[in-house]
Amino acid sequence: MDLSAIPVHDIPADGLHLDGQLPANVFDLSENDVQATGPVEYCIDLVPSGDCVVATGRVTAEFELECARCLGRFRRRIELDPYEADLDPEGKNTINLTARLREDILLDLPAYPRCDQGTDPRQCPVGDRFAAPSPVEEGPGESGPPQAPGAWEALEDWEPREPSS
Repeated sequence: MDLSAIPVHDIPADGLHLDGQLPANVFDLSENDVQATGPVEYCIDLVPSGDCVVATGRVTAEFELECARCLGRFRRRIELDPYEADLDPEGKNTINLTARLREDILLDLPAYPRCDQGTDPRQCPVGDRFAAPSPVEEGPGESGPPQAPGAWEALEDWEPREPSS
């Protein structure tokens, strides 16, 4: 069945089960971008609900990403389980499940991917060199690291000189 044009009237009241794969090129990504390394696998149940169709199930896809720290390539599996979406035919006789699956998977990709968060995590060669420093823990009676005098303290000690004549 073509997931990009599922006839709404063909979905029985007790639901329609869809199980299969979509090709990796469904993402239409440029060569320099994230790349899908295999098909999108789905196991979806469609159930009519009022004017909408509710999709529930599981969707998975695997991608090759570039680490935001070391620029190394790594794989990450995106798994939407459980998957749920409300599909509104918007006055049409069909729903486009392909577009919705594509967008939901792409939205689940990390904005700043790191190789230590891949499907097979590895130690990033850059490590935590660019991580924010952790706050200094203070013990009882300690007020933290000594502070350098600020500009305002220097101005408080300032005394104007008499104008020279």
